[in-house]
Amino acid sequence: MRYFLAVLLLLAGRPAGADGGGSAAGVDRHDVQIFTASGTWTKPSFCAGSVVCVTYLLLIAGGPGGGGGAQETLGTVGSGGASGGSSACVIQQFLSSALSGTVTVTVGAGGAGGNGGTSGAGSNGSGGNNSSFGSYLTSYPGGAGQGGQTAAVSTGGASGGFDAAGPTGASGGNGSASDGTASGASGGQASPGPYGLGNAPGSGSSVTTSKAGGATTCTASGGSGGTLLSASATAGGAGGATAGGVSLAGGANASSGTAGAGTAAVGDGALFPSTAGPSGGGANTGGTGGAGGGCGASAYGTGGAGGGAGTTAGGAGGAGCPGYVVAETRG
Repeated sequence: MRYFLAVLLLLAGRPAGADGGGSAAGVDRHDVQIFTASGTWTKPSFCAGSVVCVTYLLLIAGGPGGGGGAQETLGTVGSGGASGGSSACVIQQFLSSALSGTVTVTVGAGGAGGNGGTSGAGSNGSGGNNSSFGSYLTSYPGGAGQGGQTAAVSTGGASGGFDAAGPTGASGGNGSASDGTASGASGGQASPGPYGLGNAPGSGSSVTTSKAGGATTCTASGGSGGTLLSASATAGGAGGATAGGVSLAGGANASSGTAGAGTAAVGDGALFPSTAGPSGGGANTGGTGGAGGGCGASAYGTGGAGGGAGTTAGGAGGAGCPGYVVAETRG
């Protein structure tokens, strides 16, 4: 959405003049380089001589995986897997003259979802990976979602942090079994902050129900998997919505076969993108829990949703979405 660019310009303190202060009158030199895989940024050729250029960056780390749902016999509570926390959405501006002629860009891969349990607790999701623009700027992933537990809650990963102009970032903490409504420790200075757009921690399942993902402006988080109760099952948690977006419904519960799978995360396809979080898989009183939603088209940085609990096996957690980097230069 173009309001992201407006935020960038506001935070950037852009030099005077509509064209960066160094362009010829009426000329707007403009270069955009988008990275959905690792590569090399090249400084635009028009940023030479007396031309003053400013490069605006958005970095999103690869999201972590969601936890797999627990397996438990009917009559005993088993929780769905928790969703991974969203990665940091980091924005910053640089005078292009302060950047090297070429810069290595690393786009972090998303983490795998955890396996559903076959004789108890589900497996934790795997962590996401950093995205970076050389040594100038780094975005860190959220924490992985915890696997569903037997007779206990699961906990979502924390939102990711970042590293820019002083604050030291870190990956979000992984979920622990202490509280189904809490998440792991935040990573360093988590977004939103002076350089960050919104992201959200993952959601854990309680011993009574699943939980919806957190809503935000950049990378919303996924829903947790459905919970297996003593004689019934709950649907998966809805995915978190982005600003003005629609929340994705969780997978349906079931009493046989395989429960409904969660819906994959979906992005808006904008230059400065926002991504709605995936939804959790449903729980099942007579079969396998539904798989947690993973990553869909144009989706970046969100953590995978949790798999639902089941009596035969828990559903697998969803995979985290890959990272994204965009560099827009004006001069």
